[in-house]
Amino acid sequence: MVNRDVENKGCWVMGVDCGEQKHRFVLLDELRDRQAALWVSNRMDKVRDALMKMLIKLPEGYELEIVTEGLRSIGGMLMQAATELGIRIFAVNPKALDDYRSLEGQPRKDDDRDAELLAKMRLNRVKGCRLALDSRPEERVLCRLTRLHTQLVGQRRQAKSRIRSRLLELSPEGTDAS
Repeated sequence: MVNRDVENKGCWVMGVDCGEQKHRFVLLDELRDRQAALWVSNRMDKVRDALMKMLIKLPEGYELEIVTEGLRSIGGMLMQAATELGIRIFAVNPKALDDYRSLEGQPRKDDDRDAELLAKMRLNRVKGCRLALDSRPEERVLCRLTRLHTQLVGQRRQAKSRIRSRLLELSPEGTDAS
């Protein structure tokens, strides 16, 4: 069963599961068959090169569409490179991906499978998949700073817990008074 809307456009879809260190690219054709997959370092030059490799794999007259979850912070470089190359990019809400993952019978998060599911969501025209608007550079910077702040607060909390646990080991009688 082929979605005629996608077939008439001659469109292949690439799902991208973005990560801090690397992204997983999975390219599906209009029949939902996997045509390519690769890991890409989260660096602008590597992301741009990987997008070019995927564009080269397209048959003549076909377009590439990208689907991903995180566009503003982790996927900021992907969004920028795709916009520069004129590739349409779609955003999926993480909760919509979780629901689709359950529907497909995938019990847990897996980067490769999630990238494929993201592409399938676009090919199947799932409701939670919508055209992404390019965020302003200031918005991307703010998202990255917010993400960094959250990570640093978490690391501080962990460090305080480790210190407290170490103090309990060394001096248990001191904690009885508190």
